[in-house]
Amino acid sequence: MWLVRLLPGMGPPTESPRSSTGKTKIRIKPSATLPPANVNAKTIVAAYREQITAFHRSCGGRVDLIHTAFCAIAEHNGKPPMPAQALAGMLDLTAEDLKDGPCVVSEVQLTAAFERMVRPQDNGDEFREKVMAVVEQQTKRASHAQQEMLKIKPALARLHEACGGSTKALFNFFMDLLPDEMSGQYTQEMWAAMVMKSPPNAATIGLDHFVECFRDSMDSTDTADTIVPVAERHIGYLEDPSTAPPPRVRKPPSASA
Repeated sequence: MWLVRLLPGMGPPTESPRSSTGKTKIRIKPSATLPPANVNAKTIVAAYREQITAFHRSCGGRVDLIHTAFCAIAEHNGKPPMPAQALAGMLDLTAEDLKDGPCVVSEVQLTAAFERMVRPQDNGDEFREKVMAVVEQQTKRASHAQQEMLKIKPALARLHEACGGSTKALFNFFMDLLPDEMSGQYTQEMWAAMVMKSPPNAATIGLDHFVECFRDSMDSTDTADTIVPVAERHIGYLEDPSTAPPPRVRKPPSASA
């Protein structure tokens, strides 16, 4: 579950879950096609056109997933997560655009954002190491998640039915997938807001929204073979609560020396 590495503080402000069939916004603004200030940027980015196309296809142009990828790029380079406002500027979006989710951008806008990442002193090798290596990992991760979800989704649906979409039950299941040293660091409210992209105090989460957010959080090492047995075990806990272990206690952050 790679997404939890970016908690807390990652991502744009959260709102109530929206159906994936909601209105999609595609904005192509004239400024997105203008040459960037760095004259080398277009040449450098053009060399990775195929990889950018594959990434755009894998994320569907969704701004939230692009934001997650750009935060991963920042982490890769030892920097804090990119603020949502900064990404909006790179994609030629306004704060109002981001409120009307799900917000989707074109490949032209995405390409322009990558061009704006190129610094005057960068060359192709540096851009690949700092940016495109992470983009390729994100594309592979998304492809892997799509394939594994075909096998995982039925178990997630049974779990969701057994708990009635209870945020608490789904949170306990998700935390059981993490190593002990990680699972104790997150509250239900943090998980709901950052991973499930729901209000922190949400009592329930819809099935489609849960499945979509679960897929988006998967790592390239997450497989049906490891996830389905945990889901089945939690279904058993819900059917017979006496078999459920005590909840994990959140561990306080280590005090600095």
